[in-house]
Amino acid sequence: MDDVGKLCCANERYIFRACGAARQLLRICVDKMAPGGTLPFLPSRYILWFTYAAIILLKAIYSGAMSPTAHAGWALMVGWADNRTFMLIDRLSGCMAAASTDKDHPAVRYGRQLAHLRKKLSGMEVCTWD
Repeated sequence: MDDVGKLCCANERYIFRACGAARQLLRICVDKMAPGGTLPFLPSRYILWFTYAAIILLKAIYSGAMSPTAHAGWALMVGWADNRTFMLIDRLSGCMAAASTDKDHPAVRYGRQLAHLRKKLSGMEVCTWD
């Protein structure tokens, strides 16, 4: 495989757009909803959408779907350049875990699970294309 990364296919742009949309969704949650206090009152489907968005980003990073060096412009756009994606996912799990004092609240449970997943995956090596 050459140095342009694994996603030299027709679906590449859709995966990059999905990652960009996932980052925007997480920013809405951590920058607008959590500080405003609305996170505990959201329906469960919204909590799941935030969780799914974080999982899409984690999957794209750890599967090696994108090569940050080969796609520097796209990598900067979707946030691979300086670990902003990891920090955003950590902020999301923190906001969700702190959404309620009830440990059985869906946001709290999904926030804790996301933090555990992130911690477990952080021990893995991110796939790179040499």
